Amino acid sequence: MTNAPFTSCFARQTGGSRRSGLALILTVVVLVVLSTVCYTLTARISMLKRRQEYMINYQKSRYACDSAVKLALSTVQRIPLNLIIRKGEPDFSDLFTMDHEEYELFLAEWAERKAAEMAEETAADGGLSATADELLSGLLGSAADPNSDDPNGSDVYDSFNPEATGLDPGTITIPGPYGSDWPLVHAAIEFDIGDSRVVIRIEDENAKMPLIWAMTTNASQNREAEAAFETFCEWMQMYPTEVDDLKKQVSALSKYKTFALELKPVVYTEQTEVVNRATPTSRTAQPARTAISRTTTRTVLKTRPAIAHTTDFAKLLHSSVLDTDRLAWALPNTGSRYEAPLKYLALWGSQRVNINTAPRHVLEAAFTFGGDAREIAQEIILMRQDKPFKDINELKSKLYRYSDSIRKVEPYITTRSTFFSVKVTATTGSARASTVATVVREGTNVQRIALLAF
Repeated sequence: MTNAPFTSCFARQTGGSRRSGLALILTVVVLVVLSTVCYTLTARISMLKRRQEYMINYQKSRYACDSAVKLALSTVQRIPLNLIIRKGEPDFSDLFTMDHEEYELFLAEWAERKAAEMAEETAADGGLSATADELLSGLLGSAADPNSDDPNGSDVYDSFNPEATGLDPGTITIPGPYGSDWPLVHAAIEFDIGDSRVVIRIEDENAKMPLIWAMTTNASQNREAEAAFETFCEWMQMYPTEVDDLKKQVSALSKYKTFALELKPVVYTEQTEVVNRATPTSRTAQPARTAISRTTTRTVLKTRPAIAHTTDFAKLLHSSVLDTDRLAWALPNTGSRYEAPLKYLALWGSQRVNINTAPRHVLEAAFTFGGDAREIAQEIILMRQDKPFKDINELKSKLYRYSDSIRKVEPYITTRSTFFSVKVTATTGSARASTVATVVREGTNVQRIALLAF
């Protein structure tokens, strides 16, 4: 009887503690749930804001890109296409075969050799010893365009970056045939449109290997086309399995359209409906006559211009049949330089290779059609450094011992480029919009072939 009050008091305390603990647990659970809800809502709101910001930036980039494309297409006819003389300078042709270490060593040796040559020339002229800046400034000279109509060569282009101020090999770049990095015909143009940064690059498509050569079904050309294709792939270090896959893809494309040397206008028929309206005649006078409409079908002949073939090829080569992602894989050990098969492939329908602007492996692939490919490519590389070829007749004259081979390959080569790709990229924040337009330029006449936005 004496323990009853104590037991009752202990029971009340225990029950109160349990209720307090349960309340604490419920409070913690509620706080966790509220925190989770708040975090989820915050994350979703933040994601929504980033998405909206990205869409706004993308619209800005797309607007800037479209505006820049219009600007580029309207001014591309005024951009000079002057080939420079690169006598005594390294050729761009074989840079793609060098890994990072070989490329750095090549630049260092070339800079040292040029500095020594200029020092000797300065001493021979009785001048003072040249400083490092003066030696490098000799590398930044101008070269007249050998294809200029001006006999005095008034059109000039700096072959190196004038901002370089030392003999550090890292400041030296190897000029392409137009002075800028291959395959650019002009230094990249950068400017701002609103909040967007715009970059315009114009590339010489005739300096690349035309993939449509591998789309021929002509029996007399098929073997040479396949050999040219394999020569290019070997130079680009592609595995046999990769070459076979690319052959299958090109074969699938050739089922839709095949390559022919002479592109002619296409005449085709089209059925069109013609509505004839006739008023019925009657001997009896009528207050009103109702016109009778009759629809007939008429066959009409229409013509597609020869340039339309190029548009067809451009569409096919950018279809899902061709795995361009695999072709875009960079070659190993090239450092910051981008070297990949896609860089050297012409996918916009160009049919001829410019011997003045094409690298070694593209030249060898082209001259496979005539024979003596390796020897002719080497001779061309050496001669065009002294002075680019004006026409194919000059090539035949200088390489007369290979005249028969050159005659066979003549339909596939040229000395002036007409196909160019205009690549425009606009960036706003993390959003980017790009457009590629391909044009054919004959003198000041520019015709657009294809336009791809992505």
